[in-house]
Order: sequence, then structure tokens, then C-alpha cells
Amino acid sequence: MIVGSVFKSSYLVNEDIFISFRDTFKDHNSLHINDNHAIKHGFKSKIMYGNILNGYISHLIGELLPLKEVVIITQTINFKKPFYLNQTISLSASINEFYESVKIYDIGFEFHNSNDILIANGKVKIKALI
Repeated sequence: MIVGSVFKSSYLVNEDIFISFRDTFKDHNSLHINDNHAIKHGFKSKIMYGNILNGYISHLIGELLPLKEVVIITQTINFKKPFYLNQTISLSASINEFYESVKIYDIGFEFHNSNDILIANGKVKIKALI
């Protein structure tokens, strides 16, 4: 992988993803499951779980990068705006640095909604095992 390389993908956050996340992690926070409660607090409708985006980071690392023998060392994500059911989320990630002596890649990423509004950004560092 080369510093400056960019990787992109998009994901539809549909009902199946929402229900799977809710049921797997047993998170029944009213902002996520009740439209009226979320609207009362200034949102358009129930907001999706921000940590769904972490699953898409996993997809980036495991499937989009050409190097498959890696492990995540650190990951940070900054949530900027909510996203909603049935929105398409775009991920753009770039290789910012490579530390050859320890085989660690520093990757920056951003998530945007279908209106190109930044909903989250962050960094992930991965270590190449080969």
C-alpha cells in the first residue's frame, strides 16, 4: 500500500442493519428506537447507532485494503452529525503514513451522508503482519 492511496465505499443503513445492531448489542436507548422521542430532542427521526460506522471501518480494513494480513492497533472516531435509517453513507479513507520499521499504516477516514455532510471522521492504525 502506498501513502496517499484512497479507498472508497458506500453503505445503505437499512432496517436489517439497524435491527441486527439493536438486537446483538441490546441497546434500546430511546433516541435510537423511538421516532417521537428523537424528534422531541431535535432530530428528524430516530438516529442510527454511531457504532454501526465501526463495522464499516472493519469492512475497509478486512475487505477494501489490498493487504489482508493486518490487525488494528488503534482507532478513533469523531461523531459530527447523526444519520438516519435508509440513508446511504459514503466512506473515504486514505493512507496518511507508513512507519516501515514497525510496519504500521496510519489511515484517515471520513463518513458523509447522501447530502455530502460529514457525519464522522477519525483515524485507524493497522499493523502489517507480513
